[in-house]
Amino acid sequence: MEQNLGRDGRELVFWPHRQSAWAEKADRFLNLVVLDDEVDEDACEQVAARLIEADTYELCSIPFFARNYALGDHVHAPAGKIENVVKPSGRYVYRIFFSENQVHQPILDELRNLGGCLFESLGNGLYAIDVANEDLAILLVTRMDELEESGVLVWESGHD
Repeated sequence: MEQNLGRDGRELVFWPHRQSAWAEKADRFLNLVVLDDEVDEDACEQVAARLIEADTYELCSIPFFARNYALGDHVHAPAGKIENVVKPSGRYVYRIFFSENQVHQPILDELRNLGGCLFESLGNGLYAIDVANEDLAILLVTRMDELEESGVLVWESGHD
């Protein structure tokens, strides 16, 4: 984790994606800044991407913090900083957080076996999940609701 100053002198914390879902397609890293008025710092995800054409890239990472971005989205990113989505991929993004005492792998395996979820991890119990279609998203949300009710994890959607 690298730190610099963000807007208004707030701390800007960089979170690199070390194992991107589509790392084999990526040819560079872009900055995706997340401004959060609820905390004292702003986050900058460093996401893997593939150049499509001048200043347009395909995201090869699943966002951990930024909302309304998904794996496979085409984004406008002049000077390496993502400004907006120009062509959505239609994929779904979810985030799950395990408490410290939870064993992650069996649950991740169960969710993966629903039919093709991709995962990225920050290594601190936080996972970003990519889902390719609505049918799988419905199955995943149903199961995550059950797991959250039983206290195993907390989840949220990556879209507003």
